[in-house]
Amino acid sequence: RRQRQMCIRDRHGFPAPRAREIAFQLAAASMLGDASEVAKQLASLHKVAPNFDVERFVGSLPYSDNGDRAALRDALAVVL
Repeated sequence: RRQRQMCIRDRHGFPAPRAREIAFQLAAASMLGDASEVAKQLASLHKVAPNFDVERFVGSLPYSDNGDRAALRDALAVVL
């Protein structure tokens, strides 16, 4: 018998974003230079994943181009 995983939901009933989604949003805000969005996403990431590791995160992604990994790593490193 399989157990159902609990899904954390936001105040509207939608599934709350996970660390992966927040990290991508944080990287995008960093690349765009949107300081207010960076602050918002950074606070969310620290709340969801206080021990977030950029190298571990980037290493887990299925990118075949190392340039894509480097761009994401650099965008996150600037704000973390």
